[in-house]
Order: sequence, then structure tokens, then C-alpha cells
Amino acid sequence: QAPASPARARRDLEWLISRAPIIDDARLGHVAWVGSNALSSMRVDLRTVLAELPDAALMGALKERRSGRYVEHLLHALLQHVHRFQLLAHDLQVRDEKRTIGAFDFILHDRRRKKGLHVELAFKQYLLLLLYTSDAADERSSV
Repeated sequence: QAPASPARARRDLEWLISRAPIIDDARLGHVAWVGSNALSSMRVDLRTVLAELPDAALMGALKERRSGRYVEHLLHALLQHVHRFQLLAHDLQVRDEKRTIGAFDFILHDRRRKKGLHVELAFKQYLLLLLYTSDAADERSSV
């Protein structure tokens, strides 16, 4: 469920931009996400804008109920306000005739580095739930 307030959305965005990359391999010719040392200045820019981001910019994300879409909406709202980046495309569908074969999450132009930047967002949420039967509970109490 989406958070109830812009303050919670800001905390979620801060968490998102401070995560380590999933892939960080120079041999690939690019670096994934903002946790990378190569993109540490991007992280500073995002935090600066986050501090000044108006609550109204987060309202669309607050309405989203699916966690992956919520996180994508948050990042989209933030990127729209970062002067360093020009948002060229968001959720750009790649089609082969009549079927969709993929999508680019964000395509940006980094004005400082004068280069294009492709950002793919990977957000997965896993829950671990342990259920004990009455027998298992009895075993725990006797240990």
C-alpha cells in the first residue's frame, strides 16, 4: 500500500537513491544505478533536489498501490525536477510489429557530462512469513 504522506514518500526516495547498484561492472561500458562510485555526484544532485521537491510533485506516486509502480513514480517525480538531467523518455515501449518486447524506464540527457543516460529501475519486495503450528510452538517453548 502506498504511504499516506509526502514525508514518507521523501524517506522512500532517500532510501532508493542511497542503495548500492545491482550491477556495477566497468566491462559492460556502463554502470547501473546511482549507488555506483562513478555516479556519486548524481546522488548528491538527487538529494539536493529531493530536499526542495514540492509535496505536489509526489502526489501522483502517493496514489499508486503497486510497490514497483510507486517507486517508479517517485523516481520520475524526482528526475523531472533535477536541472542536471533532461528527461527524454519514460517507460518508452519497444515494439516488434504488434507486440511489446520491452521498455526503457528512463532515458536522460546529462547536461553536465553532455552524455545520454539510460536508467533501469529494479525494485523487488520480498516478505518472509513464518507460520508455526501449535506443535511447533510447543517444541520452541521446551528448548
